[in-house]
Amino acid sequence: MSFESSLIKDYLSSLTSDRKKKLFEEILENLNEKEKQELRDEKFRDDFERLSSRCSDVDCYSSSLARALDRYTDKSRKISPKVVREIFKENIAKDLKDGLLDPENEKAQDALKTLMAEIPAAYKNIKTDAIDLAKAVTAPKATEANASFKQAEALRKANKHSESTAAFNQAIEQKSELERMLNSQLEAIKEGTESAEDKSTYSYYNVKYAKPASQWLADIMNSSNFSTEGTGSSVSVDPSQNSTTRGVVRGGNGNTATGKQINNNFGNQVDNKMTLPNVQFGTPQQGSRGGRASY
Repeated sequence: MSFESSLIKDYLSSLTSDRKKKLFEEILENLNEKEKQELRDEKFRDDFERLSSRCSDVDCYSSSLARALDRYTDKSRKISPKVVREIFKENIAKDLKDGLLDPENEKAQDALKTLMAEIPAAYKNIKTDAIDLAKAVTAPKATEANASFKQAEALRKANKHSESTAAFNQAIEQKSELERMLNSQLEAIKEGTESAEDKSTYSYYNVKYAKPASQWLADIMNSSNFSTEGTGSSVSVDPSQNSTTRGVVRGGNGNTATGKQINNNFGNQVDNKMTLPNVQFGTPQQGSRGGRASY
């Protein structure tokens, strides 16, 4: 028995008021539940450390987290969200973020898919945290590519032909790399959520990440009004600039965005239309390849 519990019991014995006694009994019960929660959280940490003791890559750590959490899915045995997030941050987040910078990094893609497929429904916030992290990786890349397109336009207006062409070609490479990153993440998230039959997480991905990313690609060659801020809503534009239409939200491949595009006259010619890459931002299919029940 803790020192605090002992004090409360002693105090309860001196009370005569039924109302006060009931109040303090509730406090004592809460303290007991708190102590139980602390013990569960500590046991969970031990379980995770044991399961991940031989891990050497981010996918293994992700699988170990899912396996450890699977033992605490009952409502009366849940682990504190703060503790789960601490484990994720300490053991997975950094390596996952670094790995997702490379669309060819299979371990990072597998880890993202594992988190989507294997994290129990009771801890779905870890899935959305991973999606937010993936978005945090690609958003700066979109900004960098747009900055290169703007630089190419500024150099063209200054009649610096060769410099403009170099900046434009760099921007094209950056845009292509961004598309590869988005596609590799899409594949991992889609396969993982389909395996778990988790339509709500996939919907979160569509609204909070896929839809804004479509707008990035639609606006990335614009000389103004580009932004990666915001979540599910379309990027605001200046009507006087006759900027882009909305990007792909769900389904389709090849929607076209029109607007005030950067036009490099000294290298590859870019007309006033940009076709979005073949990225499917749709809802998962009804079938599944095993996994957990719908969330």
